Amino acid sequence: VQADVGGLRQRYGIGKRVTVLALFGGGTSLKWSAGHVNTLETVLNEGEIPHCWLLLGGVPREWFSLSTPVLIPGWLDSNALSAHLQLTDIVLMPHAFGLSAKRGTLMAALEHALPVVGTKGALTDSFWSALAGVMMVDIANAADFAAAVAVLCPDRRRQQTLGLQNA
Repeated sequence: VQADVGGLRQRYGIGKRVTVLALFGGGTSLKWSAGHVNTLETVLNEGEIPHCWLLLGGVPREWFSLSTPVLIPGWLDSNALSAHLQLTDIVLMPHAFGLSAKRGTLMAALEHALPVVGTKGALTDSFWSALAGVMMVDIANAADFAAAVAVLCPDRRRQQTLGLQNA
C-alpha cells in the first residue's frame, strides 16, 4: 500500500532535508552494538547533518545516547508499519553478529526498496557482499559504520539507487 509519506513527515514535523534513520527490531543484538549508533549520532551532529531516528519493532530508546528527535510509534499494524518503512530513508542494522537472511526486519527493508547499512559479523551470510543495495562494514569498526551512513545521509539520489537495487 502506497503511503502518504509527505503527510507522515508533516505529522511528525520532519523537514525535507532531514534523513530518517530507522532501527528496526534486532533484540539484544542491537543493544550490544549501541556504540555504533552512539558514534553515528556524534558524527552526524558534528557534521551538522540533519537527521532523526525512527525506532520500530520494540527497539528501546534507552539503549542509545540520542540527542536528535526520536520517533517511537509503538505497535503498528502491517499497513502502518509499511507506511513507516516508506517514511524511512536508510535502515540501519548494526547487529552484533552481522546481517543475516533470518532477520524478517531485513527482508521487510529490502521489500520496501530501502538502502541498508549493516555490519558484517560471525553470522553474516556471504551473499550479502554481492548485493549492491546493502552496505556492510566490519562489526569491529563503529567509526567506519558511522562514516558510511554519514556519506549516504545527504545523498538522496544514492539512497534511491541503493534502495531500488534491493527491490
